[in-house]
This record gives sequence, structure tokens and C-alpha cells, in this order.
Amino acid sequence: MFGRRFYKTFRILIKYRDISKDVQQIGEALLESLIKVGAIQTEYSKLFVKSSVDNAGAIYCHLDGGTTYEKSIFIKALQEILACIDNPRYLIIRKSLFVKVISQKDYHAVPEIIGQNKKSAEYFERQWKRFVGSCKLIYTRTIEGRKILLKSRINSLSSEFEEKTERINKWR
Repeated sequence: MFGRRFYKTFRILIKYRDISKDVQQIGEALLESLIKVGAIQTEYSKLFVKSSVDNAGAIYCHLDGGTTYEKSIFIKALQEILACIDNPRYLIIRKSLFVKVISQKDYHAVPEIIGQNKKSAEYFERQWKRFVGSCKLIYTRTIEGRKILLKSRINSLSSEFEEKTERINKWR
């Protein structure tokens, strides 16, 4: 039993980049894109993306500033990015190198509010490259895109875990 868990953990470490290191940057790219599409109206200087990781490895991310509605839009979109892939219009393939030798790849759905049109999805891709790193945008409504979508459902980091993303409301 211990050997199986060790093997699974080691395989995940090699195959995927640690998402906890990128959540802050993903949040920044998402915030920029949500402002661009008009989903968030609050002035950019009053908004801050905050993320943290607790001792158990749980990742927390939220938006400081803005209205309750804008915070809700931000969290919903972030959850779409990090959750298991369902049927998005666009996918982002996050690429990186492990120890500068092994190619790592992970799949994320472009949030529905951003993926409604090509221009906003391409803007999100540019922000992703700016904040997070190398990526590729895939339109899933073609034959090739469908093949990649099916592959992404099996090969994404989020599909490796029994526990899925969870939205926690915390009143302050």
C-alpha cells in the first residue's frame, strides 16, 4: 500500500508542475482578463489577489477589494480553471520543464465568462504567458480540439485526485 502511494505521488511530481506555486500568478492573469471582459468594474489599483497554502497542502486564493459580486465571479472562474475539465470552449495547456530536462504539461479550462469569444480567450492566453509561463490555447469545438479535450480529461492534474476543488465561504 505504501509503495503504491509513493509511486503515485512520485509520478505526479514528475508529470505535473506544482500548482501551489502558480495559483497566485493564475489569479493575477484571471483578474486582468476579467477586467478586460468587463466582468469586474472596480478600479484595478483597489484589487489584490491573495493566495496561501496551509500545512496540509490545501491552497486558498481570494480577491481583496471589489464588490461581493465581483469576488464571487473571480472565485467561480478560478474554480473552473483548477477543477476537473468538463466541456469548456477553450483549454489552456500549461507547459514547463522539471529540473530543466523533463517536459511537464497540465490542462486547464478557460472560464466560461472569458471563453465566450476568441478575443477574450486570446487575451487570457497572453496574460497567462505574462504571469504564469508558457502555454497553448486550444479551441475545443473542432475535431482536433475534441481529441485534446478527451485527452485532457484523463491527463490533467485535477483528474489525479479523489478530492476535488471545493469552494469555502469565509466571513470576515
